[in-house]
This record gives sequence, C-alpha cells and structure tokens, in this order.
Amino acid sequence: SFACGMATGMRDYEKAAFPKKKQLFETLFTSLSPKEEPVIVEVGMGSFPNALYYKKYANNQQFKSWDIIGIDPNDQMELYAKDNAQRANIE
Repeated sequence: SFACGMATGMRDYEKAAFPKKKQLFETLFTSLSPKEEPVIVEVGMGSFPNALYYKKYANNQQFKSWDIIGIDPNDQMELYAKDNAQRANIE
C-alpha cells in the first residue's frame, strides 16, 4: 500500500535530511521558554519520521507538557505514526 511505501521508502531521504532537520528542531525547541506548554502541529505528518527529533526534549522535562497534533490526508499513516511515536518514547 501507499502508506507502507511512504513509511519504509523514505529512509534515504530522512538520512540525507537528518543534519538540517536536527538543526531546525533544536532551534525550535530552544526558542521556547522552559516550562511552556507548546502545541505543535505536524501538517502532512505521514509516518511521523520527525518523532526522532522530539525524543530528546520529551525525556528532559523542559516542558510541563506538550501536545503534538498530527494531520495527514491518508488515514492509513496513523498506525505508522503511532509506531514511530512509541519508538521515540513520546506517546
């Protein structure tokens, strides 16, 4: 299915984009004040490959809480997104 292909077929892209994406997410999270309660919206979340970048901040208690809202037009991506969130320990 398309969802499976997107969830597994983007590894080369994600590997190539890793340095830039890491920098962008670090800039985002360090720009927020400690103990804020951010709401983050991922538009076109897909299989949530960005979960990797949230992991560092999910476990250091920089924020009291946070909400991540994922939006994707393909409902079949939800299981892949939840799996990536669980692997990153950010349920």
